[in-house]
Amino acid sequence: MELIQIITGPAIGALIGFGTNYLAIKMLFRPINPIKIGKKQIPFTPGIVPKRKPEIAKAIGSAVGNELFTKEDIKKILLSEEIEKSLLNSVSKYLNENNKTIKEFLKIYIEQNKYDNIKLSLKEEIYDKVRKAILNMNLAYIISKEASIAVKEQVKNPLIKIFITDNMLNNISKVIVNKIENYIQNDGKDVIFNISEKEILNIEEMQISEIFDKLQVDEEKIREVISKLYKNLINENIDKLLANFDISKVVEQKINDMSVLELEKLILKVMKKELNAIVSLGGILGFIIGLLNILVI
Repeated sequence: MELIQIITGPAIGALIGFGTNYLAIKMLFRPINPIKIGKKQIPFTPGIVPKRKPEIAKAIGSAVGNELFTKEDIKKILLSEEIEKSLLNSVSKYLNENNKTIKEFLKIYIEQNKYDNIKLSLKEEIYDKVRKAILNMNLAYIISKEASIAVKEQVKNPLIKIFITDNMLNNISKVIVNKIENYIQNDGKDVIFNISEKEILNIEEMQISEIFDKLQVDEEKIREVISKLYKNLINENIDKLLANFDISKVVEQKINDMSVLELEKLILKVMKKELNAIVSLGGILGFIIGLLNILVI
């Protein structure tokens, strides 16, 4: 048998094995659209991925959402030491270095009209508390008692003391209290509102970091509280969170929104080495089969 015949068999086998595997992999993605001769569609067109893209998307989504990325997996990730530490460091840094005022901070999250309504409600609440406190503190008794003490300390003339009796002081106190209570009910709201407005403005202009400095809150205590709140939030709301975040559907929709070329690029990026290995293996097997064929002959 001539050398060329010996070489030709394995070489052709390798070429066939390599070519068929290469073609088979290409046919996963190509052609992208169906090819027709007249009204008849050529078999195996389009490729498997373009033809079954919705099914592939659903299968991948189901695998990711129900098997690879379960509720327990997400919970474990969210409660991991790295995530918690990163969260605590970010919050701590934000609180300690934040130069925004209370007003600037709140307006990031609250619309102007809602912010104004909150301020008005706060002033109404302050007025109501002050009004009730004054009306419930028995001013008549307090004024009468303090007036009696003041008179006895200031008035030294015995003759005058005869005319300034406790009963007279009580009557005067009642008149004063009635005047005060009527003023608070009718005119005091504007006064209290103005005072409240000034105090609220002072608070609004305070910086976030300044508040924590003044309160002298221990940073470790803040981190402990935030950590506890975060863990409770995750543990108690993970089911609600996942109910509104269907991973399977998200992955399925993401794949369906991709073009076939984008999907091909993604698959090849992940499995390029493995697919190239399959093509090479086809060539090797073809070569071995061609060699065995020569030995058998």
